[in-house]
Amino acid sequence: ESAFQAERKSDLDYLEATSVEEVIACLRQLRDNKTLRKEIVQNGWVRAQETCQNAMVTKWQSFLTSFAVPAYQNWCIMPQWKQKVFFRSRQSFVRSRPIYYALKHYLFNLSKKI
Repeated sequence: ESAFQAERKSDLDYLEATSVEEVIACLRQLRDNKTLRKEIVQNGWVRAQETCQNAMVTKWQSFLTSFAVPAYQNWCIMPQWKQKVFFRSRQSFVRSRPIYYALKHYLFNLSKKI
């Protein structure tokens, strides 16, 4: 879910649903709104170009040279105690993610009811 949300650029990328009722509403919307269907398909073709092989290679090269390699170089010169603190903070974050997503889902559904 979060990966799709991170890549989303417009409402035409996808219709989001968090329950069976919302899925049915989205399907009815697509069935009844020919213009929306057409716009979503056209947007899909445009967005597909962003994930073609050449675009993905360029994105990965940029990530590796601009972020990953410099981060690794900084990591290598860090004192060992800082490396341990970094890993422990990451472990805490990873352990708390299920709670974060459950709360996020709950609040999202609650906000729709209000």
